[in-house]
Order: sequence, then C-alpha cells, then structure tokens
Amino acid sequence: MSRTLPLRPDLTQLKHQAKDLLHAHQRKDASACAVLRRLRRFEGAADAAVFAQPLALHEAQYALAMEYGFASWNAMKRHVEKVAGRPSAVRREKDLTYIAGLERLRFGRWRDCTYGGAVTGLLNTIAVPVTYEQVMGLSGACYRICMKPDWCPSAGMPQCGYDVERPLYRALGFDVYRIGNEGERRQRVVACIDRGIPVLCGEMRGWPEWGVIAGYADNGRLFYGRTYADYGGAEPDEVFTESRYFLANKYPGFDVQFFDRRCEPLPPRDALKQSFGVCIGTLNQESEQLGYTRGYQAYELWISGLEDLAGFDVFTAGTNGYHLDCLRDARRCAYIYLEQSLGLLQDGNRRRLEKVVTLFKAMYSKLMAVAPYSGTETSFNGRDEDWGMTKREEFANVLRELCGMERQVEAEFRAILGAWD
Repeated sequence: MSRTLPLRPDLTQLKHQAKDLLHAHQRKDASACAVLRRLRRFEGAADAAVFAQPLALHEAQYALAMEYGFASWNAMKRHVEKVAGRPSAVRREKDLTYIAGLERLRFGRWRDCTYGGAVTGLLNTIAVPVTYEQVMGLSGACYRICMKPDWCPSAGMPQCGYDVERPLYRALGFDVYRIGNEGERRQRVVACIDRGIPVLCGEMRGWPEWGVIAGYADNGRLFYGRTYADYGGAEPDEVFTESRYFLANKYPGFDVQFFDRRCEPLPPRDALKQSFGVCIGTLNQESEQLGYTRGYQAYELWISGLEDLAGFDVFTAGTNGYHLDCLRDARRCAYIYLEQSLGLLQDGNRRRLEKVVTLFKAMYSKLMAVAPYSGTETSFNGRDEDWGMTKREEFANVLRELCGMERQVEAEFRAILGAWD
C-alpha cells in the first residue's frame, strides 16, 4: 500500500485519478509506471515495456485500487460507498463522548512495537487501510536495533535515538503536530474526538509505551482509550463505554500527537527509497543519545551482555526476552514490507531487493529458532532459568550472524540507491 484515502473519499475524484493514470500512460509519462506495475502483466517490466502495450480504463482503475491497498476497483468502490453512507463513529452517552471501533492493543500477536501498533490502530479507525507491517516499513522501524548498557526496555521504542516518525508521516500524507500549551492541547484533543479522529499518546496509562486516546468525559477533564497495558485491567470507575476503554490516568504522558491535518503523500517508490535511507542511517549511527546505542554498536553491546557471567540477572533475563521479541517482530515486518514492494523496482534493483528479502527472512527464522514466540499479552516473558549460559552463548552467536547479514543488507541498499534512476 502506497497511498491512503482521505477520511471522506469521493468516488468521482477516484474515477478522475484513474483516467489521469490512463492518459499518463498514453503520453508515456514515467511517473505512471510505478502504479501500473501493480498489474501482473507489468510487474518488473521496464518503462518502455509498459508503454509498448495498450492499457484499458478498467486496468488503470484496478492498478489504482491496488495502489490504495484494495484488492480490486470494486472493493475500493464498496469501501468508498460504505464510508459515504456510514454514520459517524462518534458516540455520546450522558457526559461521555468517544469514537467507537478502536481495536484493542496488545502484545503477542505480531504487533510488539507499541508505537507501530498504536499508529496502525489509530489510522485504521479513520479508514486508512494500512497494515502494521507497512507502518513499520514506511517508518523504517522494521530495520532498527537499539540497546542500553543497563538493558532498559525503553530501548525497544522506535523513537529512542532515531527519527522514524517523520518518514512515516511523509509517506502516508499526514502533517502530524504537537501543542505545548496544556489548555490548548486539551481543547484540541476534544475537538479531534468530536470529529472522529483519535489522538496518539505516549504513556497515557501504565508504563511508558504508546496508546490511543479515543474519548473524553466531563468536557475534556478526563480522557480514555486503548494502551498496551490494558491486559492488567482497571478499576471499575476507570472503565468507560461498552468497548471498555480505560482511563488515561497518566495523560499527557511524554507525548501527544494530532493526526487531523493531511498533506500530499510520497509516491510509493519515493517512500521505499526513503526507508532504505533510514535503515542505513540507524545501522551506522554512532553518537549516543541518553545512553542508547543503535545498529552495529547495539549488536556488540547485546552480545557482550549475554556473555557477562556476573552481570546477567533476573532483570536482564526478562528484558532480554523483550528485546528478542522486538527484534524478531521488526525483522518479520521488514521482509513482509519489502516483499510487498518488489513491484516498485525492476531489473538489477529488483534482484537486489529480492536478496534483501531473503536475508530478512533468514534473520527472522534464526530468531524464531532461539526461542518460540510466546504470544502472551505481557511484554516481559523471560525468566532467569530460561537463559542459562549455554542458551546465552547460542543466542550471542546468532546475533553475530545477524550482524553480518545486516551488513549485507546495507551493501544491497547502497547498491540500489547508487543505481536509482
């Protein structure tokens, strides 16, 4: 998926876009080729080969629909008609106002990056058909690895040390912003909820992870929504609506982001290129920020910690399992996102990207062999006895292998960018 529909898409405008795509093909406009390669007969074809064959309007419509993340033009048409005739998701009950339909956030279902999961849930609620894997790929969070000497679990948060937000918002076409003044911020949260647009919040409940504000009470004195800490339950007076949204008892936490402004999204090929740059940047970032190390240095720190006989304790055993889950989840997203993007490249660059997909699949498989995916809702699943010295040595050797494979990925990405046209 490369483009996102607006909150209230217009079918007439989409028909015009399909005709524009058809006309671009007729005048041999190279900018149309990335979309047309969504068609099976043009997949991997050079621009000249795309222009050499006739194109029908229904094919242009089909390609455009796939560009927006739908299986067919009719599927997109049904979605647009449903949205156009759909009543507002905003519900009002006495002094409660909330957005219905925000999915539950939880670990253990291959959405272990709380930022990626919260953003995906937020966007899906406002009818942006983006997947968790696409959010992780477009942001570049699928490529990152970060550690601290004390193995702090906060290192698993994508924002620690590298900007993954700006690439994602540029790719999807959102002008996300923050408000410093608390009074104005509360007013904007209320205004967004009234319009049916949830708000992203860091550490709104429980520990410092991401969640989504989806409602308010008492004219905005209280906020509530979903977080990854919800599995722990809440007091009866902290549960709102039949959807069981929980009180944001730590609002505003460490960050509040608003998604009610849109901008022009990046063309799909440009978004893919941008993600390659994020990968190279995060792997090679050497300067420490707040004690975090990233990329190759993070691998070295992790390996040395596993081999430390005296320093490995119950806490590091638990956080080791958490960091393993984060890395495994990220590399799984990397191969899925890139595999879905193969049609955007051709010839030598496509072959290079296919090699990268194979490398990320191998990384994921090696991490799965170290320990099974627990699938539990809690984030800290490791125990001291799970990580005896033999097991740690095995894992350290796997991380060495992965570090070498990451260098191969970097080399392929640099080659792709060097041959970019």
